[in-house]
Amino acid sequence: MKVNFLHDQGTADASEDGLIFYPPRLFGVTDGVSGVYLPEEDPKLFDGKTGGQLTSQTICAFVFDMFDKDLATPLKHANIKLSEYIIANHVNVEDSAFAPGACFVVARIDNEEIEIIQGGDCMAVWEYRNGEVMGIAHQNYQYEQFLLDTIEELMKKHNGDKSKMWAEFRPILIEKRRAYYNKPDGICILNGQPTFAEFWQQGMIGRISLKTLLLFSDGFVDFLWTESADGLATRVMDYYRQGGLQSVLSETREWADQKISKTHEDYQEATAIAIEF
Repeated sequence: MKVNFLHDQGTADASEDGLIFYPPRLFGVTDGVSGVYLPEEDPKLFDGKTGGQLTSQTICAFVFDMFDKDLATPLKHANIKLSEYIIANHVNVEDSAFAPGACFVVARIDNEEIEIIQGGDCMAVWEYRNGEVMGIAHQNYQYEQFLLDTIEELMKKHNGDKSKMWAEFRPILIEKRRAYYNKPDGICILNGQPTFAEFWQQGMIGRISLKTLLLFSDGFVDFLWTESADGLATRVMDYYRQGGLQSVLSETREWADQKISKTHEDYQEATAIAIEF
């Protein structure tokens, strides 16, 4: 088994992705989400860490515990620990707009099967030895599409002034997080709320027939690629075959160059793991 990984902070102010790396059996990626704040404000810190950093680091530290039999138990354990940190810092863990959280995708590799659990906008794609490709796209395409469309409209309205855009966008984002995070037909976010496990996606893959497995945060791929799992898997594996993880990210950055004037962030943070069997 050969494992490679990639991390690129892009133009993000703080690195909030995380890497779960416990070879040869446990691998994953997290994408931390801080509570809502305006760019001219400082994010709430937890012992010097942003909320997104706290969440990613909590998952990466505690998911290692008890993973021998399944993934659900350690993920729930990490969620309980996060809840304790949030409450100790006087943040309402039930308020999804301001409680920190993280999207995640984690794989537990046994001799015969690979268990994957995914929440939010982290993703997995894989290729079988016969050349067939499949994947798990993120859960929140419609949610993200609404946010991106709204940002684009507000950027036009305010002639590219990001401060004015954020001032108008912030209450919209607060409302949407409260309506969608860990709610039916919404998004699974590991954010200290015990209901998060009701909304994740979970599956098993036979190891013997598998050639390559990729796990990555949403910044590793262009948003438009993620509308369907099959389309995402085909595109990502095509680029991966050409030059590995860096080839995929380079293509993503080229797509981002075409949309810089329409969005709030030039280049998203990207983290990815490639496991070749």
